[in-house]
Amino acid sequence: MQDEAQAPFTFDPNEAANLLDLKSSPVRIEVLQRVTMREWDVNSLATDLTVSQSALSQHLSKLRAALLVTTRRSAQQVFYSSDSQAVREILKVLDSLEPGLTDD
Repeated sequence: MQDEAQAPFTFDPNEAANLLDLKSSPVRIEVLQRVTMREWDVNSLATDLTVSQSALSQHLSKLRAALLVTTRRSAQQVFYSSDSQAVREILKVLDSLEPGLTDD
């Protein structure tokens, strides 16, 4: 018997697992933190994160394929940002976790 006080979840478990898999990389989490705040070009973002541009491009490609970031091209530069409410909500949940909560 289902507890009436708790509404059933409506998300697709497969989609949720894919989303969580995308966020399983600390670099991708940091990218999402930054691109929700403002637009970044790849060079500036790579420098800020202290990762190679090629590694960052791979992360951005996965995030873009999942529709979590958007791009804007200006001449030779590509700019990344995110206005995804889902990304913001996930980052809020992560921010609310107590330090050490995920320690083994």
